[in-house]
Parts: sequence; C-alpha cells; structure tokens
Amino acid sequence: MLLRSLKFITGIALRIFFRRFTIHNSTYIPKKGPLLIVANHPNTFMDAAVIGTNLYQNPHFLVNASSFKNKTLRWGLNSMNAIPVMRKIDSQDGNINNDEMFAKCYEKLQEGASILIFPEGTSRIERKLRKLKTGAARIVLGAAKKYNFEIDIHILVIGLNYSNPRRFRSDLFVNIAPLIRVNDYKGAYLKDEQATVRALTDQITTTLSEQIIITANEKKDLLLDRIEEVYKQRLLKDLGWDREDQEDSFRVSQGLGNALLYFQEQAPDRVADLENRMDTYFHNLDQLRLNDGLFEDAQAKRSFWWQSVFELLYLVIGFPIYVFGLLNNYIPYIIPSKVAYKITQYEGYIAPIMLFVGIFSFTIFYTTQAILLHSFVGIWWLTLTYLCLLPLTGFFTLSYWQTFLANRQRWTLLAKFRKKANLMQELTTQRQEILKILDQAQGEYLEVLEED
Repeated sequence: MLLRSLKFITGIALRIFFRRFTIHNSTYIPKKGPLLIVANHPNTFMDAAVIGTNLYQNPHFLVNASSFKNKTLRWGLNSMNAIPVMRKIDSQDGNINNDEMFAKCYEKLQEGASILIFPEGTSRIERKLRKLKTGAARIVLGAAKKYNFEIDIHILVIGLNYSNPRRFRSDLFVNIAPLIRVNDYKGAYLKDEQATVRALTDQITTTLSEQIIITANEKKDLLLDRIEEVYKQRLLKDLGWDREDQEDSFRVSQGLGNALLYFQEQAPDRVADLENRMDTYFHNLDQLRLNDGLFEDAQAKRSFWWQSVFELLYLVIGFPIYVFGLLNNYIPYIIPSKVAYKITQYEGYIAPIMLFVGIFSFTIFYTTQAILLHSFVGIWWLTLTYLCLLPLTGFFTLSYWQTFLANRQRWTLLAKFRKKANLMQELTTQRQEILKILDQAQGEYLEVLEED
C-alpha cells in the first residue's frame, strides 16, 4: 500500500517537475515479468523514480549495501523492494560476497518480478555511458540456467535523457529499446558462460548507447551544448521537423553528438578550431549579458519587433496574476531549492531532493493556505476555487518571469545594436562563420553516412 501511494504521488510530482516528460516507445514495456530493467544513471535517485513510476509492476531496486546501515533508511528501502549490493568500497577488507544478492534476484525473477539495475555502477551527470559492469548479464543468465531456461526472462533497456538534470521545469526524454530475450543466449551460455556474459553485456551496451546522447568528455559535452544552442533550431527547421517534438529534438541532438565524435576522431584540428571560435563567441555574449537565441530571432526583424511588443503587452496585462501567483507560491517553491543546496553540494542529488521536498512543501503550504482562507470566509466553493488557482498561478508566474527575462534581453539587444554597433557586428560575423563551419561539417557527415 505504501509503495503504491508513493508511486502515485511521485508520478504526479514528476509531471510537475519536468516541463516536458516524454516516454518514447512505451509499448515496449511489458505488463508482467520476469524482467530485468537496465538504464544509464545520470541523476541518482531521480532515475529510479522516473523508471519505477512508469512500469506496470513495482520493481525491485538494486541499492548499495552502505545505504542500509541507517535504520530509518533501511526501513524505507525495504518498503520499496530494495535489494542490497556489496561494493569494494562498502567492505572494510575489500572482499565482497554478493551470493545472497544473486540468490534473491534469481528467486524474484522466478516469481515473475521485475528488477531495476544501473549497470554503470555509479551516478554522474554527463552525456556519456561509462563501462557497464557484467552484473546484469550474470543475474539473468544465472537465473535462466538455475531454472533450466524454463522461465522466459527479458531485458528492458531504457535511456534517460535530461535537458538539465538540476533544473526545475526542464525536459526529460525517456527512450525505450525493444526487449532482449535472455533465452536466445541459451546455447552459447551452456557452452561458454564467461564469453556469453561478455557478449550479452556488449549487446546491452550497444543497445543502451543507441538510446542516449554520448559525448567524449566534459569539454566536448560543453561544445555539444553550444553547437545545439547555435545550430539545433536551424537544423530542425531545415529538416522540416517539429521544434517542440522531443523525439525530433533528441534525434537531432544525438546526430550532432555522433557527428562530433566522428570529427573528433577524423579531424581533431577542426574540432579544436571550432572550440576556440565557440569560446570567443560565447565569452563575448556573456560580457554583453546576451544569449545566442536572440540573434536567431533578430534575423527576422519584423517578427522580432512584433514579438517584443506583444510580450510587453502580455507582461502589462498579466502583472496582477503574476503578483498573486508570486505571493502564494514563492515560499513552497523556494524551500526545495534551499533545502537541497543545504543538504548537499553534489549536483547529482540536487534534483531528486528538490523533487521529494517539493512534494511536502507544496502539499503543506497549499493545505495551510486553503484552511486559513476557509476559516476567514467560510465558503467552500471559494476555498476550492482558490486551491485550484494556486498551482495554475504558480505555473503562470514561472512562465511570466521567463517571458520578462526574454523580453528584457530583446530590448537590451536592440539597445546594444545602437550603442555598440561595431561589437555587435563582430558578434554577428563570428556567428555567421560558426554557422558556415557547421553547415560544411553537416554536408561532409551526411556524405559519410550515405557511403556507410
């Protein structure tokens, strides 16, 4: 009962936390097990929450054994079907014994349950797939062999793609691959267990790599971010794809990431030159407190002017609603962020803490505000109307503030074009040169793809 309630509440909270939450190929999720779910692990507990709330079954989680040392935490983990996993760092002498964990997994799979595992072993915010450990393959193949391959175990591979893992109202694209059938490895496993474990691990690695965006390192990840900022919307438009469609957006980002990996291997000097140009261009933008999107919008001057005027009108008309939303939502909105950064500085835990603290802060404050209002007015329909308006005006306040910042930047850009014409022209030239380089690289990469 506790697990079902948590799953329901967390599912609602996730839809609120993320601006856009898309699950691609959800039809691949089976309604029953035995099932092993494997996924990349960029965002600690958030990853488990995202996957767990979108499965038909309540999965068992493999969790670091060190997390069970705290009595309160151990009770919570046991309530959520957690299975402890020993690591070398959890052992005083460096020796580990996970026989009990494997036996528990075998038992659960034989019962038709689902098990969630993150085979990278650790969580790190990066667009990269670290080397997968062989535990996932060993669990499913070991269970299949123990029960003479009479249970039909499948592996569900899930790629988690966060636009900004630390930010409230960011985007999440969950990419799901077709099921892998473990019994297809029966013959090979009976002949050579170790080689088959490696082969299945390789297949999981390949499948998972296809579901996410991958960059070589942190420096190249920053470069890809900048390429996306300058070039992604233009590329989507050229392809005739929907700018608001998360699948189209993912496909373009993945293609840009793959192209960057290709040119890093084939033409590192060109990549280094692009990095230097991007560093200069974005440094100049930062100095002027501008963003690249403004230059894209400014190309169509007429629509740029009209959008600025309409946004200004929207800001004037919507100001009273903004004030109402700000006064009623600021405290429960700011508490999760303050608590998260007070508890930890590790960026991987910020978003999950914000999510779960937010569940309580908004619930408590909204309930308290509604009770206080009803104690003064004593009219139920007015209290319920007020309660419904709280989250709606909260979202409006966020949208209003973002519109205000964007509108201010547009007028700032217009002012700087007048006051610093030479510098703005230099920025425009830098951007055009970067676009020319990216257009040329795109043409070459498409030729390579066609040849392959």
